[in-house]
Amino acid sequence: MLLKISTQLKPGNVELINIKRKKKANMNKKLFKKLLLPTMLITMLTSCKEKEKIQILYDGSDKPILNAIKEVKRVIKNSNMELVDSNPNYTIKILDSDSQLGKEAYKITRNDSKFSICGGDIVGTMYGVYQIAESIELNGSLKSVQSQSESPYLLDRGFRLNPHLDLRTPSYTANGDSTRNNQENVWDLDFWDGLFSMMSKLRYNIFEFAETCALPSMLEVPGYEDCALEDIYYYTGEYDDSYYGNSTNMFRNEHLNEGNYYVFKKMTIQEKTKHWQDVIQLAHDYGLKFMFSYMNIYTFAENGKYGITSDRANETTKDYFQKAFTKFLETFDIDLLKVNAGENMDYPADTKFITEQWIYDVYGKAVEKSIVGKKDNFTLVYNFNNDNWPLWEKLNITKKASTRYADTHMYSKCTKPTYSQETRNNLPAGVKDLYNLRNEDAYHFTWADVEWSREFIKNMKQEKSDGFCLGSAGYFMGKEYCFKDESLNGGYYYNRHFANYTIFGRFSYNPDFPTEYLDSLVYNRFKDVNKNIVDIAWKAMQSGSRWLLEFQNTYYYGGTDSSWYPETCQSHPNFGGYLGIKRFYNADNAYLGGDALSIAEYARLVKQGVTQFDKTTPLETAENLHKIANETRSLVADYNKAKGKKSVELNNIVLDQETISYLSDFYAYKLKSAVALRFYNDTKDVSKQSEAKENAQKALEAWTKYSELFLNRFKVERFARMGIVDPSAYINDVKKDITTIEKWVCREL
Repeated sequence: MLLKISTQLKPGNVELINIKRKKKANMNKKLFKKLLLPTMLITMLTSCKEKEKIQILYDGSDKPILNAIKEVKRVIKNSNMELVDSNPNYTIKILDSDSQLGKEAYKITRNDSKFSICGGDIVGTMYGVYQIAESIELNGSLKSVQSQSESPYLLDRGFRLNPHLDLRTPSYTANGDSTRNNQENVWDLDFWDGLFSMMSKLRYNIFEFAETCALPSMLEVPGYEDCALEDIYYYTGEYDDSYYGNSTNMFRNEHLNEGNYYVFKKMTIQEKTKHWQDVIQLAHDYGLKFMFSYMNIYTFAENGKYGITSDRANETTKDYFQKAFTKFLETFDIDLLKVNAGENMDYPADTKFITEQWIYDVYGKAVEKSIVGKKDNFTLVYNFNNDNWPLWEKLNITKKASTRYADTHMYSKCTKPTYSQETRNNLPAGVKDLYNLRNEDAYHFTWADVEWSREFIKNMKQEKSDGFCLGSAGYFMGKEYCFKDESLNGGYYYNRHFANYTIFGRFSYNPDFPTEYLDSLVYNRFKDVNKNIVDIAWKAMQSGSRWLLEFQNTYYYGGTDSSWYPETCQSHPNFGGYLGIKRFYNADNAYLGGDALSIAEYARLVKQGVTQFDKTTPLETAENLHKIANETRSLVADYNKAKGKKSVELNNIVLDQETISYLSDFYAYKLKSAVALRFYNDTKDVSKQSEAKENAQKALEAWTKYSELFLNRFKVERFARMGIVDPSAYINDVKKDITTIEKWVCREL
């Protein structure tokens, strides 16, 4: 009994002494100490597991590998191991690269107690080192780690942000609260270090830095020196719905009126240039390629200086940008330059060739002067096609085409590329896609559908595709400030949404990444929580995530990213705001290439007497949404009833799924209501009007519950593409659906 108790002894623990005193109250204190101390010593020696001694052998200086070694050392420090220089139990030797393994591939070889890591290049070796660090963390030892190897499935695995640098050089999303809250972060190297470290570990290899007019906040252009901006301005005023999503009026002169801004950091343009050079170098230090993406023609900071305007016919403007990008490419060691004609070059279609020539005269000539013959492994990304190819063909660099894989909303049951097929068919010979993946679907809620993601990524690899860049143009996924509980704010977006980013990063590197291994990463993340409890939460997340795929398969209100936000059933106020029953009952917008019938298509077939359908009907989708909601809430209930230690992060993941379950019910009832209303319109059967009203009433109840749970946790925010996002603001609109149904006048369609 004494030995058993002693194994639990910790500094400051008097449990053993108290128990012994109860048993031997009259024991002499000297005798007690005489007996106890030797027993304690023996117990501590026998109960302490001998630490594994690890030696790491690497005599190189490549920063990506050194950063990965830091991760190994961190894991060793936090495990029952010891880092030694001699007499190790295990040796980890990092070898020189072997190009025969292939780009970014790695091989870990075990020979008894010796491990060797070799990569096809520096990045591949880095992945191998990260992998052995992860294996140690998951196993708590090197004993069970075996030889293994991996090579990338997709060569391009990118992550995108739209950083907002300054009031005078606003980003594409500068009017969004998430972007504004991150403005100071993007001038902090620690922010970038955390982001790039995560990307590297998750096997992302490209960072896309997407801007509209950032040049004056980054460098000084010869001959146009007055365009460069000193210091960093932060706008203290409020944005409203008059600011366009295309960013054409994101800056206004009144922003600079006294009291509308403050200077949060004093910096010379030379210091700013050095900052961005350091950011790019930091990306390279983590094995990432840096892609700079620029929209045209935005001249907020330059406008009026030297005669510069946003007019493509202005030769001074063209000269400025050509010299600016020549200087930019000479100053910043970027790996990819992505060129976009941009929404401020909106001209008649029959003058498109003028825009194409302008783009070439600016970017093509800048690349020709600064890159060709001077830098290898540089890639230009543009909407290349057979029409504009004669302009670019002679430019001797790698070229890739920018194409959307799934329009602006990527989450649907359909896992194949369904948009821009015509663009793909018009790609010049030898040019491959770098897909633009856009998540404009769900910003708040944690998401993970493992098998859908695996299939989605597997379908992405085609003859004309090398990979993707994943991101959003409507929300800044840097650090989060969306919670009412301020203690939850300030963490990285990817950290809370770890499952989604892990899935896309690891699956795009290896789509056969075992589900069981992914599970083990989740369990390890919450290793202080009972595994059974983690398992319930993980199942709840995967269950709750399916609502979005299911619903957008039947109802996909696509178009621009301002026209549809599923989390709140709204478009931007200038597009109509809440999408009421009138937008649903005659909707003919099932996901292109999906396996579902739209509401209108289904109604037409029913009217024709069809009773057997080869695609999912809207009513079947509604039932599937109810099943998802019920299953998710059942798992939430199991989690809440489970006894044992939990965590704040895990609790919030479960709250996400509970909240979203009511949105799933809302859309189920709304689909049923819309179908019934359409049937009433087609048949004048008043029972269908009653059915539509009944389901609309249930939709209101679900929406009210969803709104309550949403606002218990999240702040009311302004989104860059949606305006104010506040579910409670639409309760009256949801009620109006009931009134609309009551007053419905049947019409011919």
